[in-house]
Amino acid sequence: MRFINALLSVLILSTNSVFAYELSSGLSRTSYDLEGGTLSVIEGGPKDGEPLLFIHGIPASALLWENVLTEFINKGYRVYAPDLPGYGQTEIDIRLNNAKHLFSLEGSASLIHQWLEQQGIGPVWLVAHDIGGGVGQIFSAKYPESVNFLTLSNCIASDSWPIATISLLKTTAQLGLYDIFARIGGMEYGLSWYKLNQSVANESFMNRQVARDIFWNDKVYHEKGRAQFSEHLKALSPQQLAKYDQQLKRLQMPTLLAWAENDPNQPWEESGKQLYSLIQHAQIEFLPEAGHFFQLEKPTEYAQLLMRWRDSHNSINR
Repeated sequence: MRFINALLSVLILSTNSVFAYELSSGLSRTSYDLEGGTLSVIEGGPKDGEPLLFIHGIPASALLWENVLTEFINKGYRVYAPDLPGYGQTEIDIRLNNAKHLFSLEGSASLIHQWLEQQGIGPVWLVAHDIGGGVGQIFSAKYPESVNFLTLSNCIASDSWPIATISLLKTTAQLGLYDIFARIGGMEYGLSWYKLNQSVANESFMNRQVARDIFWNDKVYHEKGRAQFSEHLKALSPQQLAKYDQQLKRLQMPTLLAWAENDPNQPWEESGKQLYSLIQHAQIEFLPEAGHFFQLEKPTEYAQLLMRWRDSHNSINR
């Protein structure tokens, strides 16, 4: 019965405008044409506000940051949250010779840098999560002049990833099976749904509507989105991130490791401590009673934690 329900839900939702979503007041979405594709960015706040760049992870999209973005807008910051290649409304031209690279963490960092340069944005306060934290680490190592503050939260470190469920998804993509896996409910039921539920400390913050909007929309119900996400999965490489270990040790910008305490995916005792061994000048703050997707559970508390840290640097510089 679940199998049949999954097929019906995909057939029904596929006939709708799958990207239809009304953003919170003060936020808008803009698409930017770049070499290699189109980068879709959620943005808001005063144009002259301090720029913050938020990078999401897997299997989310920029929408994961929505409530956090609103908190920063209310304090006068200018916020940007791009959909990474393979996610949301960002689209890479798969026919290009360098398409495989653009779907990788390193390629994502390069694409974001191209966009910031094109728009004259920066330097930025970079805030990154999950595999987006890997993109953020590479970005900060390659373009340190573009980052004046760095915050990494519950993210991957070096080559100690991906977790088992993401490894399974990567395998389905490598075998050319991701499209059918998604269309028959593989993302919406079974282990994938169980792990998504377990990724919040309070399961009341994770329901199927939230999952459809933030985690499944593009990569389940949209043919082109499934193809884009599959290419991204195939391009994921722990070894690519590990190449930057030594450069991370040389980072100079103020850095905060802001970690949700109840994370089964990227717990502090594993990925957090490993990351701290690479960025030893970083400050550490913990967000209690929050899981991996703390953006859903504690957006206000997370934003306040970050702003207190940022304000402490204002005090030091006075």
